Order: sequence, then C-alpha cells, then structure tokens
Amino acid sequence: MAVRSMKSMLRWDDLQLFLMVATEGSLSAAARRLRLGQPTMSRRMHELELQVGEPLFNRLSQGSPLTLAGQRLLPAAQRMAEWAAEAQANLSPGSLKRTQGTVRIAAPPGVAAEMLLPLVARLRVSHADLHIQLLASVEILNLARGEADLALRTHRPSDPDLEILDQVDGSLSAYAAPSYIARLPANPRLDQIDWIAWAPAYEHLQLNRDLQAHIPDFKPAFTADDFLILIAACRAGVGALLLARGMMRRTLPQELVEIPLGSAFNLQAELFLVAHKRHRQLGKLHPVIAAIHEEFEDVRRSAKHDLL
Repeated sequence: MAVRSMKSMLRWDDLQLFLMVATEGSLSAAARRLRLGQPTMSRRMHELELQVGEPLFNRLSQGSPLTLAGQRLLPAAQRMAEWAAEAQANLSPGSLKRTQGTVRIAAPPGVAAEMLLPLVARLRVSHADLHIQLLASVEILNLARGEADLALRTHRPSDPDLEILDQVDGSLSAYAAPSYIARLPANPRLDQIDWIAWAPAYEHLQLNRDLQAHIPDFKPAFTADDFLILIAACRAGVGALLLARGMMRRTLPQELVEIPLGSAFNLQAELFLVAHKRHRQLGKLHPVIAAIHEEFEDVRRSAKHDLL
C-alpha cells in the first residue's frame, strides 16, 4: 500500500522527531532523549501519521518498530537530515576550508577493491573530515531513496532522475594463473577452458551472460557468490576468469596471465559514475566525484597505452 498523498508539506521538526523514534526504537526512549514529555511525543507522531495517512510505527509494549509506511518515509527523512547538516556545516566558521560528512559509494566488489580503495586512501589525506562508506555489492542500490550517495554501475541507468557524471570503457580478457595456463593446449578454444563464473543466483551478471553467448551449452567449472573468491580461485589455478583489463590494472599483474583468445572474442565492459540529480550538488560529494574522475581518466590513459 502506498503512502497517501498529503494535503500539506511535512514539517522538518516533525521529521526530526520521527527520525529520533526510528533511531531509539520507541516513543518513550525518543522522548527521554529529547527531554520531551511522552504525551507530547505521542501527539506529534499521531499528527504526523494523520498527515501521511498511515501509521508509521507499530506501538508495542517492547518498542515502536516502523511500519511499511515508516520504512518508506525513513530514507527521505534521513536525506533531509543530511541536507540540514550540510547547511549547518556551510554556516560554521571555517566551513569553506573543509569538506566533511559521510559519503556512501555503491560499487561492484571488484571495482570497490581495485578502483575505490586507493582513492579512499588519497581522500583520507586530502579531506580528513570526510568519512567514506563503500557499499560493495552486485545488487543495485536505490539512489532516490538515499541508499547511497554515488554509485558505480556496469549498466547505463534508465531512471531519468539519475545523472551519469562520467563513463569509462574497458576490454574484457581471460586471465588465469601460469600453473593453469601450462595445462591448456596451444591457442585453446573457448570450450576447452575451465571457466570461473558467478553462482546461479547471479547468472544474470555480465560475466556469465558473455560466456553463455559465446559458448554453446556453457557450464562453468567453478562458481561462487563472492568476487574475492572468484579472484582467489583464479590465482589458485582453478580456471580462467574474465576481467576488465584497464579497470583491474592493479590486480592483474599479481600472479595472473592473459590467455590470448583472438579477435573473435572481443568483449567490452562499461562503468558509469551515477548520482541522483537531487543530491549531486551536496558539497561533501565534490571531492569524491573529482577523485573518481581522476581514477577514470587514469583508466583511459592505461587503455590508450595498451593500444600502442
């Protein structure tokens, strides 16, 4: 059931109380934290629920967990709190000299480890007041609901409210440990290679789809639901793994060798830096976006060097 349309705008002071109840877990705990009377807190939350049109909390003897309507309202309220904190920081003495706050970046695990961790290390030096949270997952987080501030995605977003801030392309190649390559015939066919791929729950991801498209009746030799396990299996000599050369340029030289597959196996990987149009002007995002731009440019330079 969707939250009913509201007759008037929600007030920020009511949403602050809502956030406190959601954080503390009960109306009474939130009232104590804010030094409000329990009747006042209950009345304010009841008025907010009337305005929303649905109950926001399940009022139980052991607490006040959020209803489905409350869960839908929570990300927007959290985002408003971030904007309020951003405005306050900009009005504080010395605010023009520093950038602070938490920036959540959603990215596939390999991209998070390979491209973002070095970036985070640099930002810790240049912007010590920034706290970076890497949300490493193959799942797509909802930027409109505030589940992340920025996202690195392998597919172009279709939501018109999402803005592509940068894009980088890279060629996919097969890599394996020298011990495994030594067991392969010269110039192996694709179906002669033991392929490492995602487990069935993630068969929709590009790695599996590309192999299925090029190998009839494709069956992987090894699967896992964790990218770090896929890389570890490749290094251990279990089989070969498809990786984007430019985007994995730090990891690939470590114990892995490219398997030449010829021009018939010409696959490309894309990576998009995405933000919600409503959020991308947050000051705390600017140094992070600039750092990711630099990382993408480094990938492009690396790709040009490979062509020479």
